[in-house]
Amino acid sequence: MKPRELGAAVAAPDGNPAVSAEAVVAWLRTHLGDTLGVAPESLDGDAPLAVYGMTSLVSAILLADLEDAFDIAVDPADVPPDVTLTQVAEIAVAAQG
Repeated sequence: MKPRELGAAVAAPDGNPAVSAEAVVAWLRTHLGDTLGVAPESLDGDAPLAVYGMTSLVSAILLADLEDAFDIAVDPADVPPDVTLTQVAEIAVAAQG
């Protein structure tokens, strides 16, 4: 699901479109739910992704898909091993250039 489909773009202070953390969390839930074969609403935004069977490989793929969807590059080194959906969204929002 692309961010425009979620209504993710909002005006940043400099007038450029920015992506909200809420939009990224919604996209992550949908995308990760599809990837793992679970209902998106069952994914707790504050639970470590390892609880859902996330490996470093799946995490790298997820970050690449996030970049494709939002045009936000997140360095995998910036993502701790016990990261949550909410933290990934916060990292992605902070990485917007």
